[in-house]
Amino acid sequence: MSGAAKTFPVPALRAASLLLSSSLCVFGAGAYFRPELLWLCGIDITPYEGLTLASLGVIHLVGAVLLPRAVFSHTAAYVYGAVLMAAAALIGSLCLSRHMAAHGGPAFVTTDARLESASNAPLRLAFLGDVGHGARGRAAIDRQLQSLQLQTRISAAFLLGDNIHVDADYETAFERCVRTPFEGLFQGETPVYAALGNHDYSGGYIEAERLDPRLGMRGRRYYRWTAGDGLCSVFVIDTETLPRDPRQYRWLKESASADNSTWTILVGHRPAYASDVCTGPDAEVCRILASIFGSQRSCDLLIAGHNHVYERRNTSVPRQYALVVGSCGKAQGCLWPLDSDRLAQNCDDKIFVYLDISRERLSGHAVTSRGVEIDRFEMRKQVGSAISPAPGSPLKTVLLGI
Repeated sequence: MSGAAKTFPVPALRAASLLLSSSLCVFGAGAYFRPELLWLCGIDITPYEGLTLASLGVIHLVGAVLLPRAVFSHTAAYVYGAVLMAAAALIGSLCLSRHMAAHGGPAFVTTDARLESASNAPLRLAFLGDVGHGARGRAAIDRQLQSLQLQTRISAAFLLGDNIHVDADYETAFERCVRTPFEGLFQGETPVYAALGNHDYSGGYIEAERLDPRLGMRGRRYYRWTAGDGLCSVFVIDTETLPRDPRQYRWLKESASADNSTWTILVGHRPAYASDVCTGPDAEVCRILASIFGSQRSCDLLIAGHNHVYERRNTSVPRQYALVVGSCGKAQGCLWPLDSDRLAQNCDDKIFVYLDISRERLSGHAVTSRGVEIDRFEMRKQVGSAISPAPGSPLKTVLLGI
């Protein structure tokens, strides 16, 4: 190289590259494995963006270590920078393609939605999971819901995701999976609200579902439903994107912290707590919810689907129950492992759950399509005091009639 060529001091360039690459690696790895820590600081970065930064840091690190000992010309520096930028663009596009392939497209940006019911009377809420699966038995559950309506009006019904799981256009799929099997529910005055599941995403139905007035989402993937002047709040979350969605994370954390309802229920598709059957619990969802709610009882019940079984169990938070209600469409037989936290289970029947809620008492009932109550539990509290769950009564048989 001629003496007239401009050069850079190699040690300084190598040191700067090492510092930049190590910083990118650490920051990107943190964003990939524990993004909620950055979200709390107001840094909106997804795990896939963190993976991009970490990969770019690795490329920088390799370049810094392999820099020649000789002087580094301007031309070589420009080439080196261009290669790094091209690599970053390639990695970013690959990460985005992976994200879109797995989740049906970029996450929708939504704001807080508070869907209110004005009634101040005691509530009866119904929860149905994975109704898009299976072909028979759902109409029998609809008849059980109508039987309950004769006793006490159902204030709202919540679908727990995987609402549609057929290969057809949206209207045909909706009629086949939801509208026809639950004709009595939709013909009545009970409002229906839905959460999104993995099959709603993979089937490409999320856009149509969130805009469908029959599913009550009003264009939102996550929202809060309240009733009765602070009697009950139901937070419906999108568990498919929650581990990668800083806006949803902060909305849930801030809304749950500000919520003063007597009873608080969290509804989503993937369970944070579940037995090791079917797909088991979702570790990412569990980690995110633990970072939001901590060890304090910020909600009374966590209700999810996804696993095609029914179970009720204790969580890591005292005086809190987690329900898996994923067998409304089909039941998936399994062998239950020993688990001291599990309080009730069933993998043979199609089951839905309903809750009766008043100021001092919440009672839950798990009912099969044949009208057999296979689990009952009760939670009591004085307004302004701690909750006190009463012992449940699994496998208690009560015929509700068809």
